Amino acid sequence: MVNAMDLLDRLLNLGAIDGYLDVRCEMRGDWVLDNERPGLREMPFHVLLEGGASIEGHGLPPITLQAGDVLLLPSALPHRILDRPALAGKGGVGREEPEGRAIPAASTTLLCGRIVLTQAVWRLCQALLPPCVVIRARPEMDGPAESRLGRVLALMREETEGPLPGSTAVLRHLSAALFGLALRAAASASEPPPGMLALSAHPRLRELALQIMAQPGSSWTLEAMASIANMSRSTLIRNFVAVAGIAPAEFVTRLRMAEAGRLLRDSELSVATVGEAVGYASEAAFQRAFKRDTGFTPAAWRAMPQPVPVPQAVKRISSG
Repeated sequence: MVNAMDLLDRLLNLGAIDGYLDVRCEMRGDWVLDNERPGLREMPFHVLLEGGASIEGHGLPPITLQAGDVLLLPSALPHRILDRPALAGKGGVGREEPEGRAIPAASTTLLCGRIVLTQAVWRLCQALLPPCVVIRARPEMDGPAESRLGRVLALMREETEGPLPGSTAVLRHLSAALFGLALRAAASASEPPPGMLALSAHPRLRELALQIMAQPGSSWTLEAMASIANMSRSTLIRNFVAVAGIAPAEFVTRLRMAEAGRLLRDSELSVATVGEAVGYASEAAFQRAFKRDTGFTPAAWRAMPQPVPVPQAVKRISSG
């Protein structure tokens, strides 16, 4: 039996993960923040430090957030963040600007940023994670943070409360760490969200998924997968779809394409060798499958630029 985190490790190590914290918002009264669809390979995240808010967007379920909650949006859908006076918690104490003018604490304080992934990992996350992942604050995160995620949130709060040397670089690393820790917390919840996170909590399917991720080029017949999961073929299909949201064969294809995309970008292997490494007997068959899945030929994928965003200092937005 494998550990649930082994499967998460496999996902997170398929490509580089970067994080950017863009805005700290301190809002009072009635307010709305519109968030357009982010750039390619970007996954928005929001952290509620104080107060409460609701999230609305086409294709998203109703979401309410309270202090300490973290929201990841693998779907990268446009959305709005709205004030929720009924959910507002305690405001912080007022603080003083350098000129000596006291300003009151915001009713709602939130951090907004992006996780930037490689193209292959971004596509895999969109396929294997739900449209939104909400990690609720736990009691131990309210005081001196016991949890790792709670400690990262505390550091992010401190780094955005005022200018500190090197804060842009520190927040970049903290944002990337937030992604992994948030997924870990979601996977360890009593009811993990469907997809990869629910797979990581299912003993039999987790073992199967891990073996597929470790050897995507193997011949993954339905019979072979059912044997590993110790299920009949029909039971495997039914359980896998219920837990992961996709059929076992599609899961294999998604992982093969992610690994192929990584190899095409990170190595100088020939297209035929990459195809063979992910289970295709001929270069032509791999070319067709890759184009059908990604919309690009392997050569075009390899040549496609993946610009790295330039880190910027965190902006501050306030209202009321």
